[in-house]
Amino acid sequence: MTTPSTSLPRRKVLLHVGTRKSGTTYLQRTLIRSRGVLAERGVALAVTTQDDHAAVTPLLRRGVAGDAAALEQGVGHLVRRATAGDAAVRLVTMESLAELPGDVAGRIVDDIRAQGFDVEVVVTARHWGLTLPSEWQQDVKQRSTVRYADYVAAVRDRTPAARIFLARQDLPDVVRRWTGRLGPEQVHVIACPPSSRTEGSLVQLFCSVLDVDPEAMRTPTRSSNTSLSLPQAEMLRRVNVALGDRLTRGEGGYEEGVRTWLTGRALTRQASAPILLPAGFAAWCAEESQRQLAELDELGVGVIGRRGDLEASPDLPTGTDEPSQAEVAAVAVAAVADLCDLRRQERTKRPKRATGPTRDGAEPRRRWWERLIRR
Repeated sequence: MTTPSTSLPRRKVLLHVGTRKSGTTYLQRTLIRSRGVLAERGVALAVTTQDDHAAVTPLLRRGVAGDAAALEQGVGHLVRRATAGDAAVRLVTMESLAELPGDVAGRIVDDIRAQGFDVEVVVTARHWGLTLPSEWQQDVKQRSTVRYADYVAAVRDRTPAARIFLARQDLPDVVRRWTGRLGPEQVHVIACPPSSRTEGSLVQLFCSVLDVDPEAMRTPTRSSNTSLSLPQAEMLRRVNVALGDRLTRGEGGYEEGVRTWLTGRALTRQASAPILLPAGFAAWCAEESQRQLAELDELGVGVIGRRGDLEASPDLPTGTDEPSQAEVAAVAVAAVADLCDLRRQERTKRPKRATGPTRDGAEPRRRWWERLIRR
């Protein structure tokens, strides 16, 4: 007589590793808003706060650069968060994981497995005709001074300057690094569809991997990622050049003064047209997308969604790689005017200072600038 097995099914960690600019922010906001729905279906978000991302990503990047202690801390924090709790499925969504080298990716998989979990990897992606304009713009928002045409040419020629882009966005290479310890059936590549598509949306495709009803998910009502036009991005790039070594990252000045105020408050007030791939790069981009799809086939990894969404057409709409001086000047003038208006609004929101005598009968102390102009 055989004894029935009482072993429970192994729990699973699902690692959504990116790529950047493939709808990840919208997807993450949807997942966070739908935590209750997911929990009812046995899915827990293992990494949900900005603190988690801030704790893990810099440590892993320092570790990849050779800091062994930082690597230990980063991998340890990620694995602890990924394996804590009793949910059947633990979901980690962190787009910076795509850029990790194969040995670090393999270690993360091994350490999670050592805690008794199965591991699967999800990669969301778009073709480079869409990704290149978005990545350049994002880099400019993070203080890059590289011109748009130079950026795209570096990727095409695979120069050292394109190393980070390729680590994040070379889809078969990302898959190869994460399949070192996994079979192809444990890796899911999702072709990010256009946001206008209602059937086969990104949320629906992702939910098919989670085995969750997409109709139950709470999607955001508006996008949190606002894109810049080419004149706006070029103006910001020139600001980065002019800043030089001022407003260093450690001081936090760039984040507040440029990303929050100039980009987030002023430039987003202006109307903006999407940045297009520079003219002359469409044919190369189409060839590149075919290469990547062929390599995915060789790896035995299928595509969830429409394969055509990962194919760049040779007839892809293209545009200029540098706006006119007049266009950049118009953006800059409008931004200065908006910053002045925003400053006025901020001041009117502050509580008014007392103008009469204080409780002890003394006149309130004048502001330093009032005293100065009366001299």
